[in-house]
Amino acid sequence: MWYPLYVGQTDDFSSRLPNHERLPQAIQRGATHIHVAIITQQRQRDILEKMLIPYLQPPLNDHYR
Repeated sequence: MWYPLYVGQTDDFSSRLPNHERLPQAIQRGATHIHVAIITQQRQRDILEKMLIPYLQPPLNDHYR
């Protein structure tokens, strides 16, 4: 079973992940996978992120609570 630790978005995944400030915390909490959905429109990404964070309540998204 898996559960999300963080939900976020980026325009450039290859540069965002290595420098993400929450990656060490995710690994410390046992993160083993990164799930990605490619959504090209910014408005669609914003809507999805705003829906997923309250629904999933990932612990590393504490700045949205």
